[in-house]
Amino acid sequence: MVEMANVHSFVPLLKSMLDAFIATIVKQLNKNRPLNSFQRGIRNVVYLMIAFMLVMVPIVSTLAEGKQILDLTSLGAGYKRQGHWQLESVCTF
Repeated sequence: MVEMANVHSFVPLLKSMLDAFIATIVKQLNKNRPLNSFQRGIRNVVYLMIAFMLVMVPIVSTLAEGKQILDLTSLGAGYKRQGHWQLESVCTF
């Protein structure tokens, strides 16, 4: 049979070992690792896309000023362009 004095002396030892283990895990998680080549490549592509957008948006907006860029009638390919298409689409019985 295990004596209670041995159990009570073992609990603080176990707690301190667990705290030390958790502390080492926290230290490993808080380390800053350098970027690998894949991460650097992704970062460079993102910067390139942002730079391209910053250059192209003002150019396109100044060239397209006063022009309608998107013809909204071309989006509705299902309706008829001649006649009374509104009446024909409502009266389909």
